[in-house]
Amino acid sequence: MHNLKKQKNAESLFLVVDTSIKGVCLALVRRRDASGEVLWSGVADGQFASASKISHLLRVGLHATGCRLDDCQVIAVSVGPGSFTGIKI
Repeated sequence: MHNLKKQKNAESLFLVVDTSIKGVCLALVRRRDASGEVLWSGVADGQFASASKISHLLRVGLHATGCRLDDCQVIAVSVGPGSFTGIKI
């Protein structure tokens, strides 16, 4: 029980990926309980922004925040508006 309570109140780093827009958007969000703080966000817009842009944005965001990918406890990915999003990724 004690560990569960400790985890519930622990700070988490979220990596948020959205490809439902024309391009891709990434954000690193620090979350504690019900509140969140956007540490960094970036957008690669354009018709041909795809998975290769996700890797680049991720490197930029991690460098800007001083975080490592291993620090992310949660990765949230939007499902997008339709099947094209799945093809892009």
